[in-house]
Formats: sequence, C-alpha cells, structure tokens
Amino acid sequence: MRSMLRSIATALPMPRWLSPRRRDRSEPARTARDALRLLRRLSAAGVAVPDDTKAAVLTAEQEVAGGRRLSIATGLALYDAYRDLAVLAARTGDDHDVALADPYVRAVVNSEFLLKFASENGTEVPPQVQADLIAGQVAEGSNLTNEVKSRFYSAYAVLAKRLGDVTADTIKACRSARTRRTLKRDEKRAILWAVIAVVISVLLFTADAINQQLADDVAAANDLAIKLRGVVFPVAPPNALPAKVPEAYVRNDPCDQLGTPPGPGEFAITSQTELDQIQNFAISIRGARSRASRLNWFLLNAECNPLDQCWWWQGKHNSEVAGRSDDWLRNRFELNPTIGNFTAEFLCKVKTWQDIRYFAVNVQKSYGAIFGGLVAHALPILYALLGAYAYRLRQFSETVRNRTFHPSFADSARLITAIIAGAVAGLFNPARDLAVSPLAMAFLVGYGVEIFFKFLDYLLSSFANAAPGGARPQNAPPVAGQPDDNRGALP
Repeated sequence: MRSMLRSIATALPMPRWLSPRRRDRSEPARTARDALRLLRRLSAAGVAVPDDTKAAVLTAEQEVAGGRRLSIATGLALYDAYRDLAVLAARTGDDHDVALADPYVRAVVNSEFLLKFASENGTEVPPQVQADLIAGQVAEGSNLTNEVKSRFYSAYAVLAKRLGDVTADTIKACRSARTRRTLKRDEKRAILWAVIAVVISVLLFTADAINQQLADDVAAANDLAIKLRGVVFPVAPPNALPAKVPEAYVRNDPCDQLGTPPGPGEFAITSQTELDQIQNFAISIRGARSRASRLNWFLLNAECNPLDQCWWWQGKHNSEVAGRSDDWLRNRFELNPTIGNFTAEFLCKVKTWQDIRYFAVNVQKSYGAIFGGLVAHALPILYALLGAYAYRLRQFSETVRNRTFHPSFADSARLITAIIAGAVAGLFNPARDLAVSPLAMAFLVGYGVEIFFKFLDYLLSSFANAAPGGARPQNAPPVAGQPDDNRGALP
C-alpha cells in the first residue's frame, strides 16, 4: 500500500509553490524586493545612497525578475547593499527601534535624533558634548578609536540626562506610521465601546421607566379592585354573613353576561364616583397589559401573555387565542357603554386583571433577575473598559505631544486589568462615600486602575491588622489573654 501511494505521489506533478526551485528562489527574490523598497523610500526621503549600493540592488532585482538564479557575486553584493540600506533607513526614524546588530551604530543613529530634538526644542547642550557626539558620528574605520567611543558615550549620557524621558525610540515612535495606525485602531475601538454602552444604557433606561410605570399601574389597579369590591359586595356588619357572589357568575363566565340584566338585589350605579372608579380600573388594566407586553419585548417575549399570542413553543395556547373573536377581547378590556350589569362588568374586569397581573408580575421578576444581573456585573465591565480607553487616549495624546510615547505591552495589560477591576468593583464599592452611580464608579475604576488597586491594598492591610495576632492601633484597650503592648504609652 505504501509503495502504491509513493508511486502515485511521484507521478503527480508538484505544485509550483512547493517545488525546490521555487523555494530556493523565494529568499533572494524577497531580499531583492525589500532592498528595492528601502531604496525607493530613501530616495523619496532625500537620503543620498552610494551608486555601488544602487547598482547591486538593481542588478539583483533584474536577475530575479528574469527568472535566473543569483550568482554568488551578485548575492554577496545584494546582502552587503541591503545591510548598508538598513543602516541608512534607520536614520529616517520610521520604526520604533533601530534593528541594528552593532550597539555603537545604534547609539550613533539615536544620538542624531536626540541632537536634532534638542535643537528644535531649545534645549541647551554644552559645546563640548556636541563636539564629542559629532566626532563619534563621523568617525569610521581607523578613525574610530576607543578614546573617540569613550567620549561619545559620555556625551551621549549627558544629552540623554538633559532630555529626560525623551529618547530616540520615543521620538521615532511618535512619528511612526505604526503609531498612527495604533491611534486610529484605539479611536475606533473606543467609539465602538461608547456606542455599545450608550445603546445598552438607553435600552436599560427605557426598560426601567416602563417597569416603574408598570409597577404604578399594578398598584393602582389593585387599589381600585379593592375599593370596587367593597362597593359591589359591601362588608357585612358584625355577626352577619358576608355578601356572596351570585351563583350565575360563579357557574358561568361573567364576561359572557355583560348584556344580561342584573338580578334582584345586585348592585347598581348610584353616583359618578362609582362610574369613574370602574373606568379607571379598566384603564389601569389596559395600561398594565400594554406596559407588561413592552417590558416583555426586552426579554425577547420569554413570558407568555395569557390573553395574547406567545412565543417559545406555545402552539396550543396560540391556537386558542386565534379562535377568540374581537368581541371577546373587547369585553375583557373595554367597558360596555351602557354598563347595564355593573356586577358582571366588575367581575369580568377582575378576572381579566388576575390574568394580566400574573403576566405582569412574572415579567417584572424576570426583568429584575436578568437586567439586574446585567447592570450589576456585565455593564460595569463595559464602562470600566471604556474608562481604560479614555485614559489610554488621553495618555497617548500627552505622550505624543511631549515626544515621550513608547509602545509597550502594558497597554493591553491595562485593558485586561480594567476588565478585572470593573468585574469586582461592585463587590467593594470604593466610591461609597461619593454621590456617584455604580456605572460611573465602574468608569472611574477603569480610568484609574492604579487607585483602585491601592484601595484593595489598603483593605488587605486593614484586614491583616484586624486578624488575630495582628498589630493593634496605638492606645487601643488590651485584649483579654494578650499582653498589653501599649504599656508606658502617653495618654
């Protein structure tokens, strides 16, 4: 079997990108293209390049473009020219650091950036320091002695001390295209997080307003139901039997008897106040139904409305609702214009209210559980991350303006730290003495991560002092069974 597979693999043609000749040519071709790109960049920057360096690059590029292998002489000249171009390109300052193997050459290139910055910034540099730096920069070959290098490094240290946090790497980082791309990326991410935070906050604000209005409607409807119950079926005097609901309304649906005349002894409207109460009761029922349905929308209609279509595998219920007529719904939510049978009208609205209240209470509980957890745990992380981006952009603008920006892995670590701080900030409530909301506190925690961790260190030290065996405050009363360490202390 192996021999058969080997023979098939040998007979099949090898792709061009896997052929040995293709692999052998990839490295010289890539080096030639990179050298040509450096040569083009240096020419555009106005940097003078020796003619022999140009000739070596162009010759290698011509041979590679013709599909020929580079000769040994051409390859050696190409790599020597590529090395010289790398040294020249380091002086253009397009990269964060000078990727040169020789530390002295790297120091020479960096000193040129520092001298230029000192001149533009108006920083006074002693003439002897300038002379030693320039002497070290122009010294080559046999002229580069240990004495020249020693004076150069001494002058380089004096110049670096005068400029403080400004280094050659920070100068190049502030003008680098990579830094501009990083800034654009952070700006887009900050805008994205801000839009997400605003959208979620608006939705939560709207949902909270609906929830509060629903709570008011539920309270108003309950109060009106109790008042109307006392009007339709008055409280019996002491030692008397309470008023009973007529059997006709117990055996049959009272909503189907709205058009029947009231029985003997049943309640009849006697004042405008009673009419206003039943009308307000119906209004509260309709308002609670509407607001509960809107609040249920934020829960993706997770709760089933007993008087309306439902989602989530409620086929039997939906078929029953679809079979109900418009008059059926109108009788349960609207008052009969004549209100000929007040008792049936009241009992029909109470029955409807029981269904709506059950639905509304379930929606409120589900909303409190889901969105309460979102506000308490998930949303603070988002605001803490937004605060971290705000701090990062502010620090970015200041460091770039002062030429002290230096890219670091600590930037991403700060974002991760802000996420952790936002997740646990609600447990400690560091802003309990300030009149700020929990989300504002999360934003402040993300903006000032260091302050939050100092607060945690303070809590940890306080916990350690309060633990058994910990140090007690000065002039604290002695604890039974422990020696008094405050003996001899002044009162």
